[in-house]
Amino acid sequence: MEYGDLAESLLYEEEGPTLDFKRQQYLFEGASNSDKAELLKDILAFANAWRRADAFIYIGAEEVKGGRSTVLGIAAHIDDAKLQQFVNSKTNRPVEFFYVSAQVEGKTVALIHIPVQQRPTYLLKDYGGLLRHTVYIRRGSSTAIAAPDEIALMGRAGTPTIERAAKLSAFLVAGAHGEVLDKAITLPTVNAEIPDAAAFPFYGLDYRDAGALVRIAHINDFNNEKFYSEYAKWMQAIGRYKAVHLAVKNTGNAVAMDVKLVITVKKTADHIDICKENDLPRKPSPSKHPFTLPDVHSIHVRHDITYKVTQEGWRIVAELGKIQAMDTAVSNDLLCVAAKENTEIVLSAEIFSDDLPQPVREELKVRLDVAQRVYTVDDFTKNEGS
Repeated sequence: MEYGDLAESLLYEEEGPTLDFKRQQYLFEGASNSDKAELLKDILAFANAWRRADAFIYIGAEEVKGGRSTVLGIAAHIDDAKLQQFVNSKTNRPVEFFYVSAQVEGKTVALIHIPVQQRPTYLLKDYGGLLRHTVYIRRGSSTAIAAPDEIALMGRAGTPTIERAAKLSAFLVAGAHGEVLDKAITLPTVNAEIPDAAAFPFYGLDYRDAGALVRIAHINDFNNEKFYSEYAKWMQAIGRYKAVHLAVKNTGNAVAMDVKLVITVKKTADHIDICKENDLPRKPSPSKHPFTLPDVHSIHVRHDITYKVTQEGWRIVAELGKIQAMDTAVSNDLLCVAAKENTEIVLSAEIFSDDLPQPVREELKVRLDVAQRVYTVDDFTKNEGS
C-alpha cells in the first residue's frame, strides 16, 4: 500500500495502542532535550505496546471522535536518518521504525511507522526528563510505565526483529502533469520533413516589384532574418523528440541513500537519437535584440541527469540522492528520445545505492508511435511562424 493511501485510511480510525494523532510537528532540529524527549517517549511507548499490528504516529492531523479526523498539514519534516541515529543511540536495542511523508487533500503529513518488534526497549541513560531502565508503554490512547511482571513477559514473548531494507525499482515518468509512471510507455511523435534553410525567405523582406526582394520599411536592424528557417528546425525538433523523467521508487521499509540510476541504450538504428531537453534548439525569436533576458527557470533548476555518447549508443546517469521508504524520487531534468519511424527503445537500467548490497538491474522501454508529415515554406511564412 502507498503511504498516501494508508494516511487517508488511518483518518477513519481512533487513537489507541496502534495510532496517535499529532496536530503539529515534533520539535527536533535545534530543540531542547526536554522537547526531543516527547518524540523519543512516544516512539518507545509504541515499540513496547501490547499489539499484533503495526503502529503509526500520524503528524499533521487532529482526531475527530466517531468520524474522519481533520487534516491540518505540516510545514517541515524530520530527517529520517537523523531521527534513527537520535533514538537508537540511546536505547538498549535498535528500535524498528521509519519516518515517511505523504500527501492528503493536497496537504503534507507524516507518519512514523513502528512495526511489531522485540521488547522491552528502554533508555540506557536519563534524557530530557525520561528515566533510564524504565519501560514506557502505550496503553489505549495514553502512555504509562510498564510494571515488572509485564516487562518479564515481554522478554519471554519477544518477536524476532524485522529486517529493514530499501527496495528500489526504476520507472519512466511522462504526461503533462507527470501522471504516467510505468516501466514501458508509448509516446506519439511526429517526423516532420521541412524545406532546406536556403528555401526560406529572409524574415523582414517582402516579395514585390516584379519578384525582387525589397526590405520592408518598418523592419529594423534587430530583425532575425533567419527566423523562418530557425522556426522550422525548432518545430521539427519539438515534434520528433519526446521527453520523459527518470524515477526510482523505494517500496522497502528503510531509507535509501545516494541513489544513482545508470541507463545504457544501444543504438539499434541510425534514425534513433537521445539527448537532454536543454540540448534541443530553443524557440527562436523574430528579434535578435541584444538585451534578451535569460531563461530564469533554467537558472534555478538543479540538474541531475548527465549523458554521453558511447561506441554502442548512450550512457545516462541520474543522481537522485536520498529516497525515503515508500517514496519516489523523480529527476528534475528531462531525457528526450526521438526516431523517424515507429520503434521501441530499450533502456537497460542499474540502480546503485549505499544501502543496496548489489545493484538492481531492470529494463525500461519507450515505444515511439511516429506520424509522418511534410511541411512547405508557406506553413511557416504565411503567419510569420506563429
